[in-house]
Amino acid sequence: MRIALIQPRFEYVMPYHITPLSLGILATLSDCDVDVIDTNFTKIKRFNYDLVGISCTSFTATSAYKIADMFRDKGVKVVLGGVHPTFCAAEALKHADSVVVGEAEGVWKKVIEDFRQGKLGKMYDGGYADMGRMPIVKLKYRQKRKSMLYSIPLLIQTSRGCVYDCDFCSVTKFSGRKIRHRPVEDVVKEIKLNKAKSVFFVDDNLVADFGYAEKLFKALIPLKIKWGGQVPLNFARNDKFVRLAKKSGCRRLFVGIESVNQESINEVSDKCKVSLYEKQIKILRDNNIIVWAGFIFGFDHDNKKIFSDTLKFCFRNKIDMVNFHPLAAFPGTRLYEDKELVKDYLVKPKNMSIDELLGGINWAYRQFYSWPKILQRTIWQLKRDWYKPVKLLKFIYLSRGYYKSAVKA
Repeated sequence: MRIALIQPRFEYVMPYHITPLSLGILATLSDCDVDVIDTNFTKIKRFNYDLVGISCTSFTATSAYKIADMFRDKGVKVVLGGVHPTFCAAEALKHADSVVVGEAEGVWKKVIEDFRQGKLGKMYDGGYADMGRMPIVKLKYRQKRKSMLYSIPLLIQTSRGCVYDCDFCSVTKFSGRKIRHRPVEDVVKEIKLNKAKSVFFVDDNLVADFGYAEKLFKALIPLKIKWGGQVPLNFARNDKFVRLAKKSGCRRLFVGIESVNQESINEVSDKCKVSLYEKQIKILRDNNIIVWAGFIFGFDHDNKKIFSDTLKFCFRNKIDMVNFHPLAAFPGTRLYEDKELVKDYLVKPKNMSIDELLGGINWAYRQFYSWPKILQRTIWQLKRDWYKPVKLLKFIYLSRGYYKSAVKA
């Protein structure tokens, strides 16, 4: 029996190839031959599979449906899963023989066994997976460890769920508000088995449970790795905790700043305080941690001035890299029920047109990732890591690569 697990094309593509962790986990759980295909980098070259599994978000649903229809036209059974099929199961079933709602790890073996017996069900509910039973992904389903300029990070997930409940986010509805952890011992074992020197934790919020995070950081210190992850900016409210993260190998963090306008923040969350942002960013920079900030434009309190205000904030605080996104309301979020939507799930802006919104984002990207600004940020890097020229080349390469893919999207 041969299975294909497929990642549809994403809205932007980073300039290096990393095998999707979720598909690697499902491949490891499968007791048969499996091909993992990321269509962002690899074309589908064969169609003689017995079963195809496709994981998608709302961003990638259109691509996923095209791939599913293509295989079904050739008589191949298709299973769709992921965030979008979970909240749009009836829609997904129009393009698939079966749909997995919720987290698939707990039911994937049953899906395969039912298929073997000729009784594949229309719907499977994976619910919330037991993080204590997550397998260590097999090496053959991992990405290559090195590139010409840098080591590609090992992807690991230590937890699922999120204590926050932001209106624009579906994480809490998909994975719950209760944080579920993998045992720290399992995380350490996986890093050692892969002989990883660079790790990226894909948790939605790596520090949602400070007690667990502290135990994890202390366990990472002897491994002498470098790692990155995703955290809320208020993680930096505790300088002592940031120093522990740095000691454990933290070198880069993606932080969801969302907006520099407090009124805009208040529309979707009451957890963030713009007045504290600069102090928190300074703590991260003082610990030589690269800050990759995420921003959202298009809130009701945003006008066209928000783009220049955000850029001024980024330059003033020496932000290293950014994501700029329009406000979107995907299935599974409260915004999806409350807002008027335009194309591609985008929320209709109140104080600008959709063209002005998208044009402003494009302008902001071009300004931030212009060559003069990249070189300026490289000088900042040089002051911190003057003895690592290869790291500087990597920074320039990733900056331009991300810029090109983001603007193209």
